[in-house]
Amino acid sequence: MNQQPYRAALVYISTNPGTSSALGLAKLVLSLYNRIHPFSLGACVFGLDELRTKMAGDMVTEYLNHGESPELLEVGAIVKTMYPDLIDLSKFVFDACQQRRQAEFEAKLGGGGMTSSQLDRLDEYAQRLIDNPDDGSFGVLSTGERIYVLLAASRADLLDEYQDTVPEALARLGASDAAALVERWGRRHYQPFVPGKQEAR
Repeated sequence: MNQQPYRAALVYISTNPGTSSALGLAKLVLSLYNRIHPFSLGACVFGLDELRTKMAGDMVTEYLNHGESPELLEVGAIVKTMYPDLIDLSKFVFDACQQRRQAEFEAKLGGGGMTSSQLDRLDEYAQRLIDNPDDGSFGVLSTGERIYVLLAASRADLLDEYQDTVPEALARLGASDAAALVERWGRRHYQPFVPGKQEAR
């Protein structure tokens, strides 16, 4: 081949702006250039004619053989400036994928979020603990529920009894319930806890 595959693609993209084939090749260049641009191979090569399909195949082969070469980084940076809308789209898709993975991870940990009625009940337990700090009896609670009550009541000292630190407790609570905790209790103020003497302000 007389021309390196990425430069050959750049020449075609530059001389055929606005065409679907140039757009497809631009997507492929960006996908190889940076993984934050997650365009599928099928989306990149769909509708390409035989010559442009070979051009795409040459780029993939070059990447498999040499990884991120200086030529790829140079051409990728140029294509990035030529297609700002593609960059915005790919970042949106990438962020959405990250959020979905996070939600799936939290769901596996049981962090899908408690209902409003559950949170209301736990708020009552937390207030009871604030009013009566020596009374730590809440009945049967799950780990997440127990953590919510103790953090809501600003009783991190009781987490030590269960060998939990505050960061570990927040991780167990999950993003959704942690957000609910902050929304419901973040603006409340407490007096420093003294065993046997505690009043809510």
